[in-house]
Amino acid sequence: MKDLIECAGRTGAEFEIYSRSLETKAVNIENSELKGANSDMSSGISLRLVKNGMSGFSFTRNLIDPKGLVDNAVASLAAGVEAKFSFPRTRECPKLRTYSDKADGISSEELLVEGFRMRDLLVKRVKAQVNTRVGLFISESRIINSAGTDITWKESSVEKSGSIVSGGGSTYSVADCGFDLHPMPEASLENITRLFEADHVEMRPAPGKHKVLFMPRAMNTLLWRVQSGANGQSLHQKITPLEGKTREKIFSDILTLRNNPLNDAIPGARAVDDEGVPCADFPLVDKGIFKGFYYDLNYAAKTGVTPTGHGFRRSVWGGDPILMRPQPYLGHLYFDKGEKTFNDLLKEMGKGIVVFGALGYHTGNIANGDFSIGLSLGLYVEGGRIIGKVKDTMVSGNIYEIMKRAVAVGCDSDPAYANNPPVLFDGVDVSN
Repeated sequence: MKDLIECAGRTGAEFEIYSRSLETKAVNIENSELKGANSDMSSGISLRLVKNGMSGFSFTRNLIDPKGLVDNAVASLAAGVEAKFSFPRTRECPKLRTYSDKADGISSEELLVEGFRMRDLLVKRVKAQVNTRVGLFISESRIINSAGTDITWKESSVEKSGSIVSGGGSTYSVADCGFDLHPMPEASLENITRLFEADHVEMRPAPGKHKVLFMPRAMNTLLWRVQSGANGQSLHQKITPLEGKTREKIFSDILTLRNNPLNDAIPGARAVDDEGVPCADFPLVDKGIFKGFYYDLNYAAKTGVTPTGHGFRRSVWGGDPILMRPQPYLGHLYFDKGEKTFNDLLKEMGKGIVVFGALGYHTGNIANGDFSIGLSLGLYVEGGRIIGKVKDTMVSGNIYEIMKRAVAVGCDSDPAYANNPPVLFDGVDVSN
């Protein structure tokens, strides 16, 4: 690393070095049988240069030729990628819990034991295909730049999931996560067996407007559109319907939507973004009021504002952070919890649809907030209770319309799905 820093410094450019190593272990049980157990280790380094208002970029999986990495970044300056920003000087940041020492000692055998334990609990209760998965992820990241920033952090998480697949192909699933290995709560597994009992009755709701409860796993349908609309890049490109609406009411006043990387109660907390800018609790929408756009270094400079600490090497479609330049991204976006239990929400709904999973998250004009999704798992509610599953049904609309018709928010958030609670909306278009 010392040689790379010296080579980058000799270019006369501002530089940023981002490195990351990742260790993964996972076991997959499919149809009650062990399908696979694997482990993997990967690492990489990427380099950004800023010189004469232009940006250069290169990466490598193995730092055996620091000069070659720097030469590639210098050569890419000729591509003409504009850069009006400078790298930040960040020396101190909040101390967050992002890692457990116990994670290093977790073996594949321990993951397998938990996978089979979950399987056994499910097969005792249902006669259907049962799948479970347990995965361990440990990473170490570092940012060094020419301004004097040098920050390292470690992350660990263990993610568990269990699912029941019905004869009709519907999947009833539950997920859980933590910093190290803990058993999936039996109550969580029992919940999906109760939902599975409704699978035997098929319902076809009449086309029209219905009350619809979006569960945490389906929430990306809505949040991806908010991400796009509030993105500083979208504002710069003038493709957002939120332009000029800062401090205006755009949602129901029962909704507060925030991006809070500092919440270290669950895995994934971050003190700085992938550019070394300090993170903060960022309320995107506060009691229905739009608070403003979010930015990375690049689009903050293009727009003439202060960066908000949202420059991440990620996208809604995933991607390898070593191969990606930072861009504006909300990786910790969730609604504040309300006061309603799941059963309370069903009673308030009375009659309608619960959306557990969706097909076609990406369909519709995302920048404009439009969506049209098929239900990979939707259950029908009548009289405040689940009476069957819906089949061949679609839900569509525009988030800036349905968010104004939010009627209740659940009190139980789901850490496996971005810490979101379920949200109930009225007047959502349903079709067959």
